[in-house]
Amino acid sequence: MTRVTSRCQTALLSTSTDGEGAEEATIFDKILSGEIPANVIHDDEHCLAFMDVAPQAPTHFLVIPKVRDGLTQLCKAEERHKEILGGLVDC
Repeated sequence: MTRVTSRCQTALLSTSTDGEGAEEATIFDKILSGEIPANVIHDDEHCLAFMDVAPQAPTHFLVIPKVRDGLTQLCKAEERHKEILGGLVDC
């Protein structure tokens, strides 16, 4: 399977926008859409979990939400993000 580079793993934390406020597709959006293949270990309605391409431990995987609703950093979490965060913990 094609793997993404480790420097791209932080893309979710730094989502950029174009001049009109629309979010550009991140590496994680491309994984979710299937544009970039990943070694998926879990997939449900809330999240996708896949093996890290540059593991820092014997078992190292990433869990990403399928719907961000503006949640690009944990420190930006709001009350409305409870379901997203709960879905990530429950994966």
